[in-house]
Amino acid sequence: DRRVEALAFFAKAGAQDKLAELRDHAIETGDVFLLRESAARLGETPGVEAWRRLAEAAAAAGKESCAVEARRQMAAGEGA
Repeated sequence: DRRVEALAFFAKAGAQDKLAELRDHAIETGDVFLLRESAARLGETPGVEAWRRLAEAAAAAGKESCAVEARRQMAAGEGA
């Protein structure tokens, strides 16, 4: 998947809109790594709602380890 490679390119180019697209794609497809990396490059911290949506998408896609991690992040965010 070239999206991971695109992270560094978009960050270096200052392409915030493209980084935001990658962040949204990560949430929609249940990709924990891509969400963390794209949000970091945007200077953001994913909120509880982002983690909830990612957990649902990951579970629907059969990405159980990503769903578990997203739920853990969601719980940590609720306690903050």
